[in-house]
Amino acid sequence: MEDLLAYADATITIHDIDRLRHLAEDRRRTYAAQACVHLPDVIISTYDIDIITSQHAANFITDQKVTAPAVHVTRSQPAGSIDLAGRIVLTTNADPGFEYLFCRGIAGLVTQYGGMASHMSIRCMETGTPAAIGCGPDTFAHLSRAHTITLDCAQQLITPVG
Repeated sequence: MEDLLAYADATITIHDIDRLRHLAEDRRRTYAAQACVHLPDVIISTYDIDIITSQHAANFITDQKVTAPAVHVTRSQPAGSIDLAGRIVLTTNADPGFEYLFCRGIAGLVTQYGGMASHMSIRCMETGTPAAIGCGPDTFAHLSRAHTITLDCAQQLITPVG
């Protein structure tokens, strides 16, 4: 920004235009390189910056295998607005506010975030609901586009169907 402001009240020469073009190209290359860097969602230590890993492994609950239509549920949707019976529910993060899911006959649950000790993991264990808790942003984005999902907890696989 300072480079551009230096020319705000000055007469610009051909040399200045060339300099600005080279500067813009250099900044484009820098931006492109920085866009390739992917940091984890939570940085706990300096190792998370030096060694960048994406979360690929969810916490699978039960050893069941189920194939069912997928439905994405958000916090802003009224609890009774979608028929969830027999569907695999996808939600970014399921806290106790999503407790109603277990009264709606869902076939399974997949969350982007969460761990084995999360409320939803515990509820899935209690109800015997097949689940993949905390599958990560890349996997979740891929699954969110699927109409049907196979959730194979025994094999620890979540697969979009069709």
